[in-house]
Amino acid sequence: MLKLNIDNKKLVLPFLILVLLFSKNFFYNFLNIYSNNFESRINNTYGFCKNESIGYLRYLKKNFKLDNNPKIINYTHTPSVEWAIFEPKYLNKNSNDIILLNYPGKIVQIDHQRESNNIININNLSFYKNKIKKIDSIIVSFDKPINNNPVEIDLFSEINFGKRNFIKKFKEKEKSIKNEIKFEINLNISEIYPKNNNVSFIIKNLNSNLISKIKILAENKYIVENFNLVNNHQNCFLIKK
Repeated sequence: MLKLNIDNKKLVLPFLILVLLFSKNFFYNFLNIYSNNFESRINNTYGFCKNESIGYLRYLKKNFKLDNNPKIINYTHTPSVEWAIFEPKYLNKNSNDIILLNYPGKIVQIDHQRESNNIININNLSFYKNKIKKIDSIIVSFDKPINNNPVEIDLFSEINFGKRNFIKKFKEKEKSIKNEIKFEINLNISEIYPKNNNVSFIIKNLNSNLISKIKILAENKYIVENFNLVNNHQNCFLIKK
């Protein structure tokens, strides 16, 4: 019996080694570790100036004397990235440095979902609370010219007790020859958030089947030209108050 157990162990060990060697990612992971240094692997995994942009954060920490723990504003939805440069000894200390990742420019295009052709939902205002000053405008595009009936947009709250409550009405500002209607919204985010984390816009007096595209544009809270520029790579910035 003892001899049988020993023989089984001798068979199991080579089998496990073969499974490891021929597993789906073994050779790729081994080659990646062998051929790339740590910084390269970080950049390949998290991006240098895209997605989490951990490569850019580590570059700043290595090459610049950062003021305490800078505020990091990432305009792309990702998990928190503060860990890349966080210094515990500076906890709760203010910083004059601000790091902007995936910076879109002066205008931020807000992500939204179309519940139906004429109902637009913004589902995560908390993501934008530290990035925009106000919702500036809504541009509705059409497949072909529409009639001259006045078009309106109604703003509704998040769902409370099974329904949305009316907040405000917006009328069209102008029709363009490009089959578009522009609505001037000029709605400060503080007017709707944090009371609402999601809101709904409903387009009225319009054949919704004609709508081809909707853009919600907001004014960026951070205009790079208004700060002291310390470093810039593509759309990633280190700025100082």
